[in-house]
Amino acid sequence: MILAREQVARPLPQQPQPLRRPRRAVRAERLKLSGMVLLAFLCGVTVVLCQARMAYVGYRLQEFQKELAAARMENEALAGTVDRLLSADEIERVAVQKLGMVPPAPGTQLEVSLPARQPVIPTVPAAREKAVKEARPDGLLPALLGLLADRWGGSAR
Repeated sequence: MILAREQVARPLPQQPQPLRRPRRAVRAERLKLSGMVLLAFLCGVTVVLCQARMAYVGYRLQEFQKELAAARMENEALAGTVDRLLSADEIERVAVQKLGMVPPAPGTQLEVSLPARQPVIPTVPAAREKAVKEARPDGLLPALLGLLADRWGGSAR
């Protein structure tokens, strides 16, 4: 036999339902998150580009330093060559061998010297200025003319 009896239904414990955020709030949070990710990405790209640029500049600096060292070595070699070529012995050798010149015969050489003048500097400012102007040579031409006049007994002035 079946007895029907009444069952007492107890309600099951209810779990609290999470509060639903409005869609606008969810979209705003997603937008903020996307913006932060994009900002982090741009910062990373900027750092990488700056590091690459610094490495490139460092490489170029090393290349320029190598070129500078090579130029300095070449400059020193050329300076040594110039010193050698400007020596009196080298000039005489080139003149005799390549240009066909002959050394002068003894007694035919003319020695040129200018008389040494000591300027007298007076203590009066106007006279001092005049003495300094007189002590200065006016140029090479008057000195040469004076030398020639002394040599042949003429007057250059």
